[in-house]
Amino acid sequence: MGERHTHMCAGVDAAKFAMSRTDWMPFDSASARGFDRPESWPQYEYDLGFTGVIRSDQTNNWRYRIWKSAWPILKQRGLRLYSGDRGGVHIGVAHTELNVSEYISKMRASKLWLSTTGPAALVGTRYFEVMATGTTLCVCNRMVGNSSIVYNSLGIKEGRHVVMFESLAEFVDIVTNYTLRHEYDAHRFAMVRRAQEVAFKRFTWTHVASRIDRVVHESIHKHRNATTI
Repeated sequence: MGERHTHMCAGVDAAKFAMSRTDWMPFDSASARGFDRPESWPQYEYDLGFTGVIRSDQTNNWRYRIWKSAWPILKQRGLRLYSGDRGGVHIGVAHTELNVSEYISKMRASKLWLSTTGPAALVGTRYFEVMATGTTLCVCNRMVGNSSIVYNSLGIKEGRHVVMFESLAEFVDIVTNYTLRHEYDAHRFAMVRRAQEVAFKRFTWTHVASRIDRVVHESIHKHRNATTI
């Protein structure tokens, strides 16, 4: 009774997912300086990618609804979609045909990558993996009201680090805009670079481990003080 609980996020091996740190370029949030020339942008194999488990207890069952309703629309619009080397998503089963290097390669080769909150509004590791790439923008579900704390507590901001949707129609529009319309390119790259910076500053395993270590030591210190009173 009376114990303090600390919310801890997952971490990412950022160096494994990121392009070389020497490729980083400082960002001017207004003009996305350094990416004003199309020849300086990465060459993408896909417009939108997704791999992972689809389960009904995930937030609003977004992944299943997107796969069944939005995916066909985007395909009809000519988008290059990646959903595993077998070309499909297995309900309730994680993709197993990709090894780590292939998974990272596919993610880096996509303009956008879908990640949604899981059961109990869990912000999973894939968010941080996408953010760490320096090439790929995370598109995720928006959380409203009290639920918005799941992103706010991590410092992940809509329109600054990720793009968010709240309906299937909004998802389709966002993906279409940020993949097919060149006027969105500079903004997409600005978010990608800011997301990568946040991933390296807050979500590496080194940072997460340091926070765990700090919380444990604070708890031990508090317990020792309480027992000596």
